[in-house]
Amino acid sequence: MESARDFEMSLERTFESGNCRIKRVLVGKIEPGHDLLLALKKMVEDEGIEGGFILSIIGSLRRAILRNVARFPEQLPVTDAERLYKEVKGPLEILSASGTIARGDGGSFIHAHICVSKVVDGEVMVFGGHLTEGCITWVNVEIVLAEVEGIEMRRMIHGERKTSELFIFPKKV
Repeated sequence: MESARDFEMSLERTFESGNCRIKRVLVGKIEPGHDLLLALKKMVEDEGIEGGFILSIIGSLRRAILRNVARFPEQLPVTDAERLYKEVKGPLEILSASGTIARGDGGSFIHAHICVSKVVDGEVMVFGGHLTEGCITWVNVEIVLAEVEGIEMRRMIHGERKTSELFIFPKKV
């Protein structure tokens, strides 16, 4: 259990942040039958967005595959042995999604969480987790993205924790 002193010391730890400006806002729509994450990545790459935020994603899905951490690992990084991939079959409503867009080793890296709802036995159930490949659009999905300038957003492996994390670097505009 964390002591009060441990908690106080944790408040002294540094954090990364950076000031940026919104360069532009992109509004898009993904047609039915497409993988949401792959279509979103294509939209980001086609538009040349190197850093930004997912402001809004709403619409519907045929199915979702959501990823969550099921248990704490003995040591970092978290691996698939500690994760749960949950398939939720539709129809599903996307209630919200948010995340970051950064440059990774293989191009654009989208880190997003999504929340969807489904009617089960006359009741609305809500599911959430990491947006993964396999979330298939149904009617359509509307997306609002913000591209930023003034910082460089990079997705890299943290040296100590060995986890994929967002790193922020100042950038001249």
